[in-house]
Amino acid sequence: MKTKDTQYKDLIRFILENGEKVSTPQDVDALTCFGTTDNLVYDLSNGDPIITERKMGIKAPIAEMCAFINGEQDFDVMKEEYGVPEPFWGPWVTERKTKKVGAKKRCLGDGSYGRAFAAFPDNEGSTFDQIENIVRMLSDEKLKNRRTIYMTSWIPFMNGWGRNQKTVVSPCHGFVHFRQINGNLDLVSWHRSVDVLLGFPNDMISYIALLKMIALVTNLKPRRIIYQLSDAHIYENQIEQAKELLSREDRTLPELRIVNKKESIRDYRKDDFEIIDYNPHESLRVSSAI
Repeated sequence: MKTKDTQYKDLIRFILENGEKVSTPQDVDALTCFGTTDNLVYDLSNGDPIITERKMGIKAPIAEMCAFINGEQDFDVMKEEYGVPEPFWGPWVTERKTKKVGAKKRCLGDGSYGRAFAAFPDNEGSTFDQIENIVRMLSDEKLKNRRTIYMTSWIPFMNGWGRNQKTVVSPCHGFVHFRQINGNLDLVSWHRSVDVLLGFPNDMISYIALLKMIALVTNLKPRRIIYQLSDAHIYENQIEQAKELLSREDRTLPELRIVNKKESIRDYRKDDFEIIDYNPHESLRVSSAI
């Protein structure tokens, strides 16, 4: 029997009670907790981390992850070939913003997720495929027990608004550490900047989908996912919505299931997934800070 999960609501409550008021680049103040929130630890035997406090669409964040796995940064391709919806990146790939970082029209930029995941620039003038490397190591009997199965979305010299910004948004997530233990696969997903009400529930879906895809192609059992949050925040225009979510009763978590097994992780698409036993509260429109 599953137990009701309260971790997401506990996170919201902690930030509302302990967050410090800060200004943000989006010109909307926020309540921020920096490095002080508890980890969110999900044992998948009790359900997958898809929040029930409001109804989530699971296909869009999975589509985005599939695009990133394939190294995509052109948002029009992400929309047309993968099914990523316009609101995900449309406000960020405007002509003004892409020109500012030297990106092609409607592109996220060379320092973004797709480039980092699939074609990270190496020290020999070539590129390194982090996704392929993770699959290779977890498929190798001599390597799968290593504590070095890690991926980063952060290309240092292209991010952080230093001297050479090459993406419209410096990656907020994508820092992941896989660990195989006795045939089980666990994942720590570290998040640099966390829009707790709007972006983070989608990111949770993205990384549980990644864990399940990696596990299936490497013949391991997905067991646990842990989300570690650095700068976790709630914008001031979201506070009433946060309180509404806190008022809703706790429910058990659903299961995200892969229904079409593929030989290559890069062959997966959003329609290869389905959600089971999902009983969320009604949808809630969450304000954006953009």
